[in-house]
Amino acid sequence: MSSLRVRVLGSSSSAGTNLSNPTTERYAATFQTWLRANRSSHCAVGVTALAGIGLYEQQVTGYSTPANRVAVAPVNTAQNITTALATMPQVLILHHPAGSMPEALANWSFTTEAGLKNFIDTEQMGLVANIKTACDSARVEFFVLSPHPLLQSVLSQAQIDSNYVVCQKYFRDALVSAYGSRCLDYWPLVAGGDGYGQSGLMLVDGNHLNTTGIAAGPEVVLEAAGLDRMHNWRTPLDIDL
Repeated sequence: MSSLRVRVLGSSSSAGTNLSNPTTERYAATFQTWLRANRSSHCAVGVTALAGIGLYEQQVTGYSTPANRVAVAPVNTAQNITTALATMPQVLILHHPAGSMPEALANWSFTTEAGLKNFIDTEQMGLVANIKTACDSARVEFFVLSPHPLLQSVLSQAQIDSNYVVCQKYFRDALVSAYGSRCLDYWPLVAGGDGYGQSGLMLVDGNHLNTTGIAAGPEVVLEAAGLDRMHNWRTPLDIDL
């Protein structure tokens, strides 16, 4: 029987923070259910995630955080890319709606729209690229889930002052530009006409998708990315189509 082992690496959204039943309602569980129903009953989607963790903390074991990045915890060897790859997945999906933007805004003086965009260009995209490089070395297919916007009603004054949601969109655009069909794009599914998250798709915390928002994703992003047409998903992994 054909099978597919997927690992989701991420933070609170991947962990299922504030969902009623995180292990059954979070993105990974919904994706697994969809894959088993529509592709192969032997697909498994595991999770390496922790609420509040940033991209610095999920770098490979042995990575040294830059000295000027105070307030960043060391690499979390229980929740990083090295640990995720040790589970022997065939596919890894990186899911960081904010990356390390909250840390940049709170601690490193990237307090304007221009500053946050500079952080995304000069550091955050490099952290994503490091994780892809680790996947490439392990011969694991790499995909990245795009950010989704927050609810306007929950933005802090610092987020308002820095045009935080505009910067989230900038991060999303950078990922789409860098990774093309390997960026599974949730943004257009969640954003309303005003550019903020749609309340019907978000939890009351305004930061995380609810079960309706999560359920909107798997089939749409798979089809948009054309994963079923990709050689590395179909022939070597022998997916039942």
